[in-house]
Amino acid sequence: MSLRLELEDLEQQFRETAMKKYGYSKGALQKASREAFQKWILEQQGLPTAKDPFILIRGILKKYRGKVTSVELQHAAKHLWVKH
Repeated sequence: MSLRLELEDLEQQFRETAMKKYGYSKGALQKASREAFQKWILEQQGLPTAKDPFILIRGILKKYRGKVTSVELQHAAKHLWVKH
């Protein structure tokens, strides 16, 4: 699928920022666009965003500290993340 947009003054800023992050190679704008759209969709749905999703549930996992193994903690984190 393709999408055409007229961004006017945002286009130059978007291009510069995308190139700084992803480099001056083919696909940089596509990667940046995809990331921007995904983040916007999550924000509109009221879902939290983070580079590391486990940061969002760290406080919830506090009750498991010292009581379970690391593998059990990973399973508990996965189940908690799926519930939310």
